Amino acid sequence: MEADGYRLPAGAPSSPDQNSRPFHFIEGNETVPTISQLPLVTTPFAEDEVLISQNGSACSVSIGELLASTQPAIIVPTGALLGRSSVGAGSPESIDLGIGLLLSDGTIVATGADHAMFPTASTLMPDAGVVVSDGGTQMLMPATLLRGLFSGGDNVQIDANGVISAGGTGGGTTTGFSSSSIATLDRVSAVNAGDIVPISQYGTAVGVTYASFLNGLTIDQAPLGGAIADTDEIWIAQGSSTMASQKFAAVWTWIATSFCRYQQPMMEITTNTTLDYADHNGKILTVTAPGVVLTPNSPVMSNGFSCDVISTAGASVIWGNGIVATDNGTGIAGCAHARLFQVTSSTGTLVLASVAANSTSTTTAALPGPVGNLVLTSSTATTLSISWSAPTTGAASGSYVAQYRLAGADTWFTVSNTITTLLVTISGLSGGTSYDVRVAAITSGGVTGAFTVLSGISTATAATVAPGMPSGLNVSGVASTSVSLGWIAPSSGGTPTSYNIQASTDGGVTWSVAATVGAVTSGTVSGLAPGTIYLFRIAAANAAGTSAYSPTSSYPAATTASANQTPGLPTNISFSLTSSTGMTIQWSAPSGSVTGYNIQYRVQNGPAWTEVTSAATTLTVTGLLPSTTYEFQIQAVNGAATGAYTASATNATTASSTSLYKLTPAPTRQSPSLGWVGMTITMANGQPQSGYNVSDNSTAADGAYPVPASVGFAWSASNTIVPAITNYGTNGLSLDGHALWYTWAVAFPPSAGSYYLWAIAKDSNGNIAGSCVSPTPFQLQ
Repeated sequence: MEADGYRLPAGAPSSPDQNSRPFHFIEGNETVPTISQLPLVTTPFAEDEVLISQNGSACSVSIGELLASTQPAIIVPTGALLGRSSVGAGSPESIDLGIGLLLSDGTIVATGADHAMFPTASTLMPDAGVVVSDGGTQMLMPATLLRGLFSGGDNVQIDANGVISAGGTGGGTTTGFSSSSIATLDRVSAVNAGDIVPISQYGTAVGVTYASFLNGLTIDQAPLGGAIADTDEIWIAQGSSTMASQKFAAVWTWIATSFCRYQQPMMEITTNTTLDYADHNGKILTVTAPGVVLTPNSPVMSNGFSCDVISTAGASVIWGNGIVATDNGTGIAGCAHARLFQVTSSTGTLVLASVAANSTSTTTAALPGPVGNLVLTSSTATTLSISWSAPTTGAASGSYVAQYRLAGADTWFTVSNTITTLLVTISGLSGGTSYDVRVAAITSGGVTGAFTVLSGISTATAATVAPGMPSGLNVSGVASTSVSLGWIAPSSGGTPTSYNIQASTDGGVTWSVAATVGAVTSGTVSGLAPGTIYLFRIAAANAAGTSAYSPTSSYPAATTASANQTPGLPTNISFSLTSSTGMTIQWSAPSGSVTGYNIQYRVQNGPAWTEVTSAATTLTVTGLLPSTTYEFQIQAVNGAATGAYTASATNATTASSTSLYKLTPAPTRQSPSLGWVGMTITMANGQPQSGYNVSDNSTAADGAYPVPASVGFAWSASNTIVPAITNYGTNGLSLDGHALWYTWAVAFPPSAGSYYLWAIAKDSNGNIAGSCVSPTPFQLQ
């Protein structure tokens, strides 16, 4: 509707109503209404018009035409965009793309983030669908079609269930195996024992080492063969690792032609020798000294033992007990030959000396006659003195040989074969024991005459002779009411059964009995007064009497500590290894009153100490680690005060858990049946009169212990503190399934006394890992 040249705005009501405000058309100076005076439209439409200025003229245009001229219309056939209602062309709105979509530069792309919400499949089932892209088109594919991408190569097959296995007929073969693929493999020039060879075992493909492949048939699985014939064949390798076969007939031919090239090994013998398999079997024993005694050791010679014995000019051989000679002689003279055999049969064991027909035995040579007047001149608990007169018939005597044995025993022991006087003293014997003794003359040419035997003579019992005087009395520890003493057993007389200790507080004017102890070499005198000076003396006793007391010049003095005196530092700390998880520590008591000790230990340089206590001066610590070094410190305590700790002392490393050695005393000459039993031994030239043996039990039925790298021997006044040993040896012999270690020269201590015999085993790293000590002390004099 128009009025006076004005057109109503499009969409305005043609006539006023109760919901609209009236328009006022004003001519002349009347004003146009403002926007705030216009009626409000809540929903615009595309055909609604708005005022615009176009080229300076006021015009109207619809909203749809206005928006269409400024941006393209969003056209959706259904009137919905991504599930939302559209407001129509020209009306953009924000949208949420959701998980897994991204709007990038106007392009919506998938990110796959929504896959994380999918459930996880534990197995891929044949009927499962797999999303694939085929030429840019996504589609769903059954999982079973994946098998079509694979095919079996040579010797590989894939069954209907997708199982891949060996044994296919790849390569077009009909045998189930193709060599074409093997031909293409790299070649090797040598095969190692650990290389793997494929085989089929019960239808399953497995691998086996080359060594096991070749040893598939072990000797205990093979069938038993018949009697050996010349046509039998054995495997050999000639000049290379390639195996060939050889008939037994060819082996015998080779042996026959090789005998002429074999040289029998030789060993020179200059001293009395006990024969064994390891050292003497199959050898020529050349004896170069007169009067050498060869004694068989049947248990270690074994059945079938043989050796040749040749004596050079000026030498001679004496057959030891157990050897029977074919010429009934007692040996062979110089420049003679015999062959020794040992055979065992149903009648027993025989050691035979087959004396060569052109050899001169000691029965047919210019023999000296037997010695006369063989008598016992004196005896003690450990010695027998024997004398005799020179032979009155036969060749002149240049020297004598003397031997002894336990009465009625089989084995003789040689005292000496170079005696030039008409008497000898046999030492190192057991008290109250019966012995046999024999003596024979030897010519200057080395020919030995017949033995004269003196049977059933006995050493004196220890109780028939009073002991000698003890020596070396010393103070080893002082407390407020007690003093510890040590001493050396008598070097003469009978064996003590007890010791009497006396004390004096007036400088030796008067004495009182302080203590009586048994057959030991240390003791403690108790019940003394604190802060008092004491002198001490000692005497040895047995059933035969009491020795004199030690002389005034050897009285040791000691001042007992005050009751509240702080104890000093323990001294002489030492260690002995007992196992891979424990060790024993020993020390000497300090000055001052002592009621006990605190001992701390830890791994060397470790962060924390472990503390234990002991009332004695020795302690065995257990629960340690194998192959580990520990350090210790010790403090003495009493009821009133506590002493300081000693400086940390580091001991040897504990043994490895797999390298413990078990040592057991083996028989010795002094005690053939009992092993290391304490006895009285007379020292001579700083060396004992015989050797000592120890068995390491390496392969015996009492346990498969490892074999030590070395074993050494030593004397010690203590049976708990490991002594220093320098004579370690690596020579072991075989004895009844054991390895036997021995020594012929255990140096005596510098003075006579009561000592224990030790054997110490070491491993290849020099660590002490086993020990053995005699159960009772020896009396060295």
